[in-house]
Amino acid sequence: MKTQKTKFLIINLLISLVLMMSISSLSAKEKKSSDTLKKVVALGHLGTMQLRLSSIQTGDLGDILRDKIKRELEGTGKYAVVIPKETSEEEEDKAPEPKKTPQTAADMMKYAAEMQKYTEKMMAKYQDRYLHVSVAAQALFSFELHQDETHMGTGTAFDTAEDLTGARVHAFDFSTDKTKLTLTCVQRDPEKGNVMDSFDARASSTSIRQFKDMFVYTSGNESDRTRVFDKMFKDSVKKCVSWIDKKMSKEAWKGEIIKVKGKDYYINAGANAGIKEGMAFRVVEQVPVSGKGVELGVEENEKGMMEIVGVQDRYAIGRIMSGSVKVGDIILKTAVKN
Repeated sequence: MKTQKTKFLIINLLISLVLMMSISSLSAKEKKSSDTLKKVVALGHLGTMQLRLSSIQTGDLGDILRDKIKRELEGTGKYAVVIPKETSEEEEDKAPEPKKTPQTAADMMKYAAEMQKYTEKMMAKYQDRYLHVSVAAQALFSFELHQDETHMGTGTAFDTAEDLTGARVHAFDFSTDKTKLTLTCVQRDPEKGNVMDSFDARASSTSIRQFKDMFVYTSGNESDRTRVFDKMFKDSVKKCVSWIDKKMSKEAWKGEIIKVKGKDYYINAGANAGIKEGMAFRVVEQVPVSGKGVELGVEENEKGMMEIVGVQDRYAIGRIMSGSVKVGDIILKTAVKN
């Protein structure tokens, strides 16, 4: 009898252990699935006005260099990188026209505001500087690329050969300069564009002025002008991406409701961020906390729960499980359904 009771207890114990292991496995799987979400990061304008090397590459140099930063960030496997939508050149170059002849003071003020906005946009375009456009992303970064050359010293000319006329040819008549590239990385508020932080990622090489006005740029064993600056930029990009990664690692994942259509709620992250059907999220409203003219922080008010019912590449569609939410509300990770 005791033997049967002992066997019964052992069987119950084994069943309990199996159940506990299964629950633990499901919980770990759920946690792992939730932790694979990529943070949506936006890359804004990259200014190159102060860079005197636009001839080394064709096309829009700023866009080319920004694309390199995008690939480097995506290569970490942690981020879904987006580029804020920019107005086409045709739309930018076209000055706003009043829909009707301004007759009231209100009409005049509205038209004046449109003209001011247009002027600011055109000035930013021709001065190659940042102009903020609100973007639905967890973080926004803009960039500025600078080139500086610091004179370090001169060398003496000396002869090594004769040309066809018998005249002596100077092999070197040089001065050395330190050519430094600085990629300034600026973190901005995605909604307002306010500067939150910045970092200067620097890289340098040595340039040698050879045969009077000709320049040979060197970096290590590399002397090809284009490759040297490409290497310098890559060095700056790695430092900048490392800085961005360090800052973003301190933040929990979050998304944003960007559109409502009937019962469908669109969010700014899709398959590119690891979103899957069946995932559930908390929805909160972020309310700024301030006092006596000073911003103290942000308070999160619970709004409800959302379940993902459809996923596209760069956005997902959710349905409200409980509560009441609106455009602009923030979604946060919670348990993953099944």
